[in-house]
Amino acid sequence: NVFGGGVMPKVVPPFAWGDAAPFATYELPKFLEAAERMMQRRGVVMTDRTRAQLSAAHVTRWTAR
Repeated sequence: NVFGGGVMPKVVPPFAWGDAAPFATYELPKFLEAAERMMQRRGVVMTDRTRAQLSAAHVTRWTAR
């Protein structure tokens, strides 16, 4: 989630958080919590498999740097 009134950079890393570069990392526990809340609003239960897939995506994007 990138926010603020300034001009944002052309490229923003995945799971970035903040209002100016350098952006903070949207940490895994908060990411999973937000994903679970979003899924609940849609009447979907987050399974262990989904949690593992989201965790892997998050870790892959932040360790590939």
